[in-house]
Amino acid sequence: MVPHVGDMGQIHRHLILFNHISLGLEKVFLEYIPHLRDHFEFPARVEEGVYRVPDEIGASCEFAAA
Repeated sequence: MVPHVGDMGQIHRHLILFNHISLGLEKVFLEYIPHLRDHFEFPARVEEGVYRVPDEIGASCEFAAA
């Protein structure tokens, strides 16, 4: 099963990373829907099919300047 994140992948990736890195839970799949990435200041990075840990602090949900 792959969790459906809709347009909230920006926030869900932090939850998945926390569960795996901090709590030691299994890695899980997380859906990636890139159609809104241009609207975020720091969009999620996916390389070779894997979410990359963000370099910026925060929840990555800040909107980009119009």
